[in-house]
Amino acid sequence: MPSSTIASRSTFFQCLICAAFICFVAVPQVTFAHGETSAAAMVQAANNLIASLNAEQKEKVVFKFEDKNRISWHFFPNRSSRAGLPMNALNKKQRAGVKELLNVLLTVEAFQHQENIRLIHGLKKDLEAPDNPRHLYFMAVFGQPTTKSTWGWRFEGHHLSLNCTLVDGQHFAVTPSFWGVAPVTVQKGPYKGLEAFKKERKLALALVNSLTDRQKSLASSDKDTRPGTATKLNRKSYEPPIGIRYGDLDKSQQSKLIELVRAYAGKFRPDILKQIDGRKKIEDTSTMTFAYSPKSKKNVHDYRIQTKDYLIEFNNPGDNHVHSAWRDFDGDFGRDLIAEHLKAAHSRDASSKPVPPNKPVTASKPVTPGKPVKARKPTDHKEIPELDLSGFTARQQASILKRANNEMCDCGCSMTVAGCRHDDPTCKKSITLVKAIVKAVTGVELKD
Repeated sequence: MPSSTIASRSTFFQCLICAAFICFVAVPQVTFAHGETSAAAMVQAANNLIASLNAEQKEKVVFKFEDKNRISWHFFPNRSSRAGLPMNALNKKQRAGVKELLNVLLTVEAFQHQENIRLIHGLKKDLEAPDNPRHLYFMAVFGQPTTKSTWGWRFEGHHLSLNCTLVDGQHFAVTPSFWGVAPVTVQKGPYKGLEAFKKERKLALALVNSLTDRQKSLASSDKDTRPGTATKLNRKSYEPPIGIRYGDLDKSQQSKLIELVRAYAGKFRPDILKQIDGRKKIEDTSTMTFAYSPKSKKNVHDYRIQTKDYLIEFNNPGDNHVHSAWRDFDGDFGRDLIAEHLKAAHSRDASSKPVPPNKPVTASKPVTPGKPVKARKPTDHKEIPELDLSGFTARQQASILKRANNEMCDCGCSMTVAGCRHDDPTCKKSITLVKAIVKAVTGVELKD
């Protein structure tokens, strides 16, 4: 990596740390003792919130970390299956507790951004009404918040889904991170002129306007860049990367692209961001590409920034309705960190378990398609990703789905075959098992 890039990255994080100091002074809800990390502050804030809830509220807010709702997210309004309690079901002290958690996670600017998103969402109705849409944002906690346990939380509603996971109580994951708004700019009333996504829109437009004709031909794309809500991104769907490579931009353009990346990643507290960046480089210029839709000269309607680890997508087709997301191909909801944690724990258990004398060590027998293991908690998926069942009879389809929803995958995910296919469409174990189910039910052997 060029020294100028390294210096730029260093300067970026130094600036964020300075900003964080200002943020700590400006936000009264959060008190940071000298040397206290965001992880410890977040544990304290979460436990303060939980302690303020009554028994009935706790049942609706606090879930086991393994609960399926943890990885079920969406940005639609009025989603019936959304986990947790909305802000209007909490009292003033409890709402302050939610905001305390948000303040530990986000910079002051980003905190205000989410406040504006919720405010804009509620402008069409009485802002003071308890059921105003700006109060219909749900808080949920998954697991027991401690500095040693794996736990997480989500704050979610229309056009907003903030997901935070801490593995072993210390290691942060903050994706999926979804931010949207409609309208982008308030046109009338007491909040006239309030504008959202100014950085994300203006930086993209400045970058596109700086491109030469040749660069525009490399960066232009008609592919759909609307952010989706899959629990896990299918990496194959984004390969090969589209757009112009970072190395094909001049220094000024490169600077604009890096600033655009920071408009998304920089929403989170500096020490959290620095920790994540230490594991997987956020500004990985060696694999970074930029693609956009050349449908408008006044605004950039769609764009995508991609590296080997991260994906940023922005969609604003009508210039007044934004959907945007920052995703981690392998690490949404801390998935990669959790896998490393389980692998390390398994290695420790295996090495510490004594082998009885004169008894040979034998490998455990793998679960085979011929010997399915029934799930304790069957799922109810109506389809299986990347598997077309339309060629089979209705009875055969029902039988295939029933088995896939009732038999366990043997990849170590602790999910049903159908559940694993939905959670990770790239899993080779689950596709092998589902093909075996299809063959057992129909006699047809599916080819790759």
